[in-house]
Amino acid sequence: MSVYGTASNEMINEPRIFSSVQSSDKLVKSWVVFFQANWFLLGLFAVIGFAKLNPEIGATGGVLHPESSTSIGVCIIFFCSGISIPTAELVKGVFNIRLHFSIQFFSFIIIPVLIAILSHILYYLIPDLIPQPGDASLSPEMLQTPMKMASAILLGVRIVAALPPPVSTALIITQVIEGNVSGAIFNSALGSFLGVIVTPTVLLLSVGVASDVTFSSIFLKLGSTVLLPLIVGQLARFYAYGGVQAARVPESGSYKALLRDMPFSGISKAVLLAIIYCTFCDTFARDLSVGLGDVVGLVAFVALLQLLLLAATFQSAPRVGLNRADTIPYMFVATHKSLTLGLPLINLIYARDARLSVVVLPLLAYHPLQIIIGRSPF
Repeated sequence: MSVYGTASNEMINEPRIFSSVQSSDKLVKSWVVFFQANWFLLGLFAVIGFAKLNPEIGATGGVLHPESSTSIGVCIIFFCSGISIPTAELVKGVFNIRLHFSIQFFSFIIIPVLIAILSHILYYLIPDLIPQPGDASLSPEMLQTPMKMASAILLGVRIVAALPPPVSTALIITQVIEGNVSGAIFNSALGSFLGVIVTPTVLLLSVGVASDVTFSSIFLKLGSTVLLPLIVGQLARFYAYGGVQAARVPESGSYKALLRDMPFSGISKAVLLAIIYCTFCDTFARDLSVGLGDVVGLVAFVALLQLLLLAATFQSAPRVGLNRADTIPYMFVATHKSLTLGLPLINLIYARDARLSVVVLPLLAYHPLQIIIGRSPF
């Protein structure tokens, strides 16, 4: 009886064991899916933590030499962007003039003007927020006073307002919501080209920079690290796919197939995380600590700003004659801002400014929030 009883118990327990194995497999798969979908955001928090532990590695003059390697990283990012943009979709989206004008006008004119008006209202109400010429050489101790910290953060918000749209994040969201993908692709690329000229011009006229930084140096730097890699990336894509329409699939084992199959999006994000790591290493190496209250307040303000901008584009879309498909890229391309162009631009203009580590914070908050808000249901 005991033998039969034991066998019977084993048979009863087998489904339970099988069920537990299945549930554990599902749990592992769910975590894998979550990591694949959110690895960049998780990596963002990780690199900030690593930068805090040992900032000397990625600080200026450190092992990674960000003063030169950052430019190389930006070139890689925009090459990856160029080769990832479908040429056929670019051509397809050329003639939607109403959408192009609406997106670029809102991104480069409406947002900077709104933020400038808000800033000047705050300057009028709180004169201590007005940036002073001596702020560029403040010590970390002086910069951490509440008014100087708030002034530097507000300056960073004004810089974010003048940036162009990103190449990738707005496109992904437009695809998921089934909007006009060709319109999103074209305007993301157009924004990158315009941003090389428009963004520095707006910044130099509205917020000012150090006297030793010139228009020509900014345009030359951005042209060589943004425009040139973007164009080379498009040429490489043209070569890999054998033409604009990409109708012919490259043979396996060829250089064309290698270009086609490389995970350029993942490479671009990994390089961007490395640049962010170096930026935070510089911040922590200067013994500059930002209070939790400042971070929470900044995140709340940036999130509210993005929601207001999305609401403004959604409400104005019918008034400018955009249909439902065009409204999606109008909302997400026009309101999103490029971290890949913003970081090198801020580092270039404010390289010798003591406020650099604080000025960059609004952009570092804006980028992950635009991804989170863009993925959330409305």
